[in-house]
Amino acid sequence: MSRVDFSINGKPYSVDCPMGQEAYIQSLATIINTKVGNLAMSFREADQETLILMAAILTTGELEKIKFRKDELENQRAKFTENSALEDELAATISDLAAKVKSIALKLES
Repeated sequence: MSRVDFSINGKPYSVDCPMGQEAYIQSLATIINTKVGNLAMSFREADQETLILMAAILTTGELEKIKFRKDELENQRAKFTENSALEDELAATISDLAAKVKSIALKLES
């Protein structure tokens, strides 16, 4: 384990993390610090705990919107894949019909 030190809204924190994850944890802390700082400007009377809780709620909401959008895109991709398969089947059917028409035309010419 390793230890990462950072501050949120001017208050120092120190957390344990897996070795090699220090920079990642630090970058996440920076994002949280920015979000808490923005909230602190809007809610001047809120204490640190409330600001961090609000940041967590907002971040969770953003994550849920991203998950919902991901699901929408996966559904669209599935429909596209299904449509592509139908288009391929239709193209094969048209090709078969064209071959039959050509065969009939050749027979009629004879």
